[in-house]
Formats: sequence, structure tokens, C-alpha cells
Amino acid sequence: MHSENFSSVFTAMEVKNLGVYRGGMRILDEADLVVRPGDCMILRGPNGVGKSTFLKCLAGLIRPSTGSIEFQGANPEDEVKPTTFLGHKNGLKGAMTVQETLRFWTKVYAQPVQLIE
Repeated sequence: MHSENFSSVFTAMEVKNLGVYRGGMRILDEADLVVRPGDCMILRGPNGVGKSTFLKCLAGLIRPSTGSIEFQGANPEDEVKPTTFLGHKNGLKGAMTVQETLRFWTKVYAQPVQLIE
């Protein structure tokens, strides 16, 4: 058995060289992580270092610019499954209208805007 196949059998999740870039800015750079069955992890750090971005990549909500994510040796993009992500903050801005809020988030995630009046 090749060592690569052997390690994937005993790896629940493996993240290699994960990077996310938005608008030419580096949001997350060269993140690596190996989680084995039974591991318990805490992701912590100061504000703005990319913790939420990293978790959104793992949940499939953000496509990484570089690197790879494997769950039990398989690429999660091979099987599309419904995913829900509950962040620590409310995404709505009380001082903004619904339309302004939608425009704001489409700019943050660099997504095209199609308005429905």
C-alpha cells in the first residue's frame, strides 16, 4: 500500500496550501491542516486573520483560490451536498435597506448583481 493511500484512510480531513484572494487582496494564505478521526480542534486567533474564511471554505461556501480540501481522501466538490453555515454575526445591517444589504454582500464576495425590481 502506498503511503499516500495509507494516510488518506486514517485522515478525516486534510487541507493543503489553502489560499483565498478577493479583489487582489490575500484573505487566507497557505493554510494547512490534518484532522484524524477522534481529533478535537479549536480555531482561534485575532480578528481579521481568516478564521471565518477558512471555515467557509471547509463548508463549501467559498471556493479557495489555491490549495485543496479532502474529506476522507475525497474532494468534497465531487459530491454536492446541502450545507448550512451559521456564523457568529448577523449578516444584516440595520441601517441599510434590503437592496442595499444585498448590494453590499455581493461586493464583499465579488459576485455579479442581478436586480429584481
